[in-house]
Amino acid sequence: MPGMTPVNNGQLVSFGSHFEVQVKTGPDGAELWVARVPFNETIHDQQFSLAESFGAEVTQELSLDTPEPGHLYMFRLFGAQTGSPSGHGHLIDELNIPRLKSGRRRDYLTMCGGEGMLPQLAMESGGTFVRAVIGSGSVVTRALLLVSDARLGWPGGEFPKLSGADENNFLLSSASDGTDLIHDVPVVDLRADGSPDSRRLGPGATVRFVTLVWDSDGGFDFTWTSKSGIPTVGAASVNPPEEVTTKQRHIELVVNKLVCLDDSDDLSDGEASFEITMTPSAPGSPVTRDVGWNPMETGSSRSLNERFQVTGKKADSVTIAVAGIEDDSGSFPSDGDDRAAATSTLQFLRGPGTETFKDILTLDSRVGGDGFHFLMHCSVDVSYA
Repeated sequence: MPGMTPVNNGQLVSFGSHFEVQVKTGPDGAELWVARVPFNETIHDQQFSLAESFGAEVTQELSLDTPEPGHLYMFRLFGAQTGSPSGHGHLIDELNIPRLKSGRRRDYLTMCGGEGMLPQLAMESGGTFVRAVIGSGSVVTRALLLVSDARLGWPGGEFPKLSGADENNFLLSSASDGTDLIHDVPVVDLRADGSPDSRRLGPGATVRFVTLVWDSDGGFDFTWTSKSGIPTVGAASVNPPEEVTTKQRHIELVVNKLVCLDDSDDLSDGEASFEITMTPSAPGSPVTRDVGWNPMETGSSRSLNERFQVTGKKADSVTIAVAGIEDDSGSFPSDGDDRAAATSTLQFLRGPGTETFKDILTLDSRVGGDGFHFLMHCSVDVSYA
């Protein structure tokens, strides 16, 4: 699977002047763009630069520069010739790597925790995102939220690592735009354009997380649980990695009107039958409703209330289609039936504040035999629970 993988036993941050990654490309190749974000600068002001281009089906290890403690280094792998200085393009994968200083673990997350040493951390999940609100006491910091469906381990060293990761696991992260005492950091999977076959952070996914804060000198603190008593050494039996499960998606699609723009009959009103089909993702099966319309006059409409509902894995992708047949049997002069059809795949919004929505969808049929032409009006309600 195309993407980037940390080489040093799944290391997730940098404690030195270089960070080793393995890049794998698909049949179309890729290009790597990088940005260096100084501690006191915002991410949205940064420009990316092209670091390297890769051919098709390449596996290559790279040593990427991470020289300055306190800085954030952003590495984005795009489809060939799609990257840009703005950091946008057909994203295949990304790594956000803070440069920390060895031996500088602090108590920033529990500085204001009081008795029980509760971290200043609140976790939230939607259907397409995981979100952390992270506090660092009285110290101005940057923050990072990492999520992965691979296991997390702490075999030694100063920071957790990926454990048992393979090419089908994902690692996603997001950094605070700037510095503050409290950070609101959502992680949303933005890789759909560049790597459509990769496993996604979507509805019903169970992930582990690490929240990290660091100061201008590379001093840092982290946790993988919102419970009290963050361990200072790796131990599987003490505060194991906490899991977060994203919400399930629920879709209600209502077909509420057919409009005849052309009944294709010159001397009389038309007579038509319509087959309306909702096709969910596997393991779902298509659901079809049949609707008749007689007489069907050009310029007229027919109200409907055909409802389709789908939840869970079946709602990963949903297509609505309509096929109409205008019956010309027995017409004078004799003629064949006229056909027209339309189809649309629902597009789902992603991220906090956008994913739950209502929308209006209109399917415009392709003009069929003798100019048969119709519209189908639908409403779509997408929610998560």
